[in-house]
Amino acid sequence: MAVYRRGKTGIFWLIKRVPARYGSVEPRARIQQSLRTESRGVAERKGAAAWELYLARWDALKAGRDGDAAELHAQLVRICESSGFEYKPAAELALDAPLRDILARIDVVESNSPETAMALLGGSDAPAITASTLFSTYADLTRAEHIGKSSDQRRKWKNDRQRAIASFMTAVGDIDIASMTRSDVMRFRLWLSARIEAGEIGPYSANREIYTLGAMCKAVLRLKLGRETEIFKAMLFPEKKTKRRNRQVSFSTAWIGENITAPDSLAELNTDARDCWIAMVNTGARPSELLSLTAETIHLEDETPHISIEAGARQLKSVNAERKIPLAGASLAAFQRHPQGFSRYSSANGWSATVRKYCRDRALFPTSEHVPYSLRHSFNDRLQNAGCPDSIRRELMGHAPEGTSYGEGVWLETAAEWIAKISI
Repeated sequence: MAVYRRGKTGIFWLIKRVPARYGSVEPRARIQQSLRTESRGVAERKGAAAWELYLARWDALKAGRDGDAAELHAQLVRICESSGFEYKPAAELALDAPLRDILARIDVVESNSPETAMALLGGSDAPAITASTLFSTYADLTRAEHIGKSSDQRRKWKNDRQRAIASFMTAVGDIDIASMTRSDVMRFRLWLSARIEAGEIGPYSANREIYTLGAMCKAVLRLKLGRETEIFKAMLFPEKKTKRRNRQVSFSTAWIGENITAPDSLAELNTDARDCWIAMVNTGARPSELLSLTAETIHLEDETPHISIEAGARQLKSVNAERKIPLAGASLAAFQRHPQGFSRYSSANGWSATVRKYCRDRALFPTSEHVPYSLRHSFNDRLQNAGCPDSIRRELMGHAPEGTSYGEGVWLETAAEWIAKISI
């Protein structure tokens, strides 16, 4: 095997012209491969093995390989492992594998199919994880984390991540995630900054996209390549604290009595939408929690009628969201009309859009900042104003307790006494 030294005392290289018959699968006219040795004898042995490696790979490629690169690579890994070898790309084999390993592979290749040859001789590099394939890769790697999410929760989760990726591709392009640098992230940040300046988005939305993209990239690099990255560090925009973000608006007790719980209020709204909203009045439960209730979690015959917010078809917002809420007043009546739950809506978004449109078409909301969810904040305010202990209020709202939590929590009867004091 002809090998050449570069310089009088340099390392040897394999330099050979690519045979014309391989022109359809090898774009290079000549192979120039460092053999990483200054010994001619070692260089000749490594050069011969490397050349056999190239020839076998080209023959396998000429046999015809169609289909997705990722699937091809996965198939080659399986074939290689079934033959008793660890899969390695061709370049890694030629440069770093022991000579005996290369020769053993070539011996197996001589008596096997082109597919086996391609697998044993590293005929396919692992496909790059680009921005366009980032979501599917991330979703596969984190599949177990989404057990228990409802279809609506999965849709939101998917949309948030695909939105961040689409923005990044618009700003930077469909680049290899493994090769992404801090400069690429800075280009993305500058693109978002221009959108903030143009009034298209606010800092909060921009930060959400940076954070979401960063979380995906970090997870994929860590789980796929065993590598940590800090390229997203200190990239978020400063956010100005606003009254609206610090303090959510709520409906007054008088407004609720006049517009929600009074007879014939919301008469033209469909019964599921109307009674779900009324159910929120004295429970403070999130719309998604109310819409997930079934006959098994609505306990009207209990000594203390109540609902049980439990993890089931949907994932709860947090571990503290799992709780029991006593029923009283208009909310109890709403559940008595719907003992099976509110089956018309599978998504809180659909319910909220229906109620919001109904109220805005009739100018019912006190201000433009009020939304159907504001009723939950009203429940919280009424408990506070009634002097309800913070621990009971936080448990009824499904919020984390302050400090260490002891015992079994609030008794249902005790919670019922406080809800009776503020029920409408």
